[in-house]
Amino acid sequence: KEMEDVEYVTELKETDEERIYERYLNMKDSLGKEPAFYFDVAELLFNKGNKAKALRVLSNLLEMNNENHQLLRATAYMLESWKMYNEAVQLYKKVLIIKEEEPQSYRDLALALEHNGQYQEAVDLLYSSLTKNWFQYEDRYRGLKSLLLNEMNAVIARQKEHLNLEVVNSAVIKTLPVDLRIVVDWNKDETDIDLHVIDPSGEECS
Repeated sequence: KEMEDVEYVTELKETDEERIYERYLNMKDSLGKEPAFYFDVAELLFNKGNKAKALRVLSNLLEMNNENHQLLRATAYMLESWKMYNEAVQLYKKVLIIKEEEPQSYRDLALALEHNGQYQEAVDLLYSSLTKNWFQYEDRYRGLKSLLLNEMNAVIARQKEHLNLEVVNSAVIKTLPVDLRIVVDWNKDETDIDLHVIDPSGEECS
């Protein structure tokens, strides 16, 4: 069951398409401090075919705080969902500068690079994250290294004909022995996520 729209989304959906952006500007005075407001409006405009206005709304959001890595990351996620990979890459590069100590910053950028056709850059970045000395963060991110290794091998499996793998230790290049791989991602600390899988016979694992 889909969640019901919040009040302002319902109001915007009932507004004539050519007046949605104007109505958004009027709403900014009361709702402009809520990031979700900008994401909702941008998604609505994009789905209505108004890509330029949707991007303008996202730029308004980033003007609030363009050094906030969580906002930058969430905006890049949305751009990727719109298949605007080049724009997403630029934001992920900024996130990497701000949050270089987080493996997720490398992963996000690398996957966007692959989507953007920059296969070599994607593998090189993932490999650099695997061989990086994380110093005091090593214990905290130990489990993520196996994830980054899987991501690198997945890119290699998909794009091998486009890659030069001379600098990659051949011992870490392995075919993934799976048909389906599920990765749960988040962009905020202290997030609690559970994954439940129910097979056709009704058996559940989590």
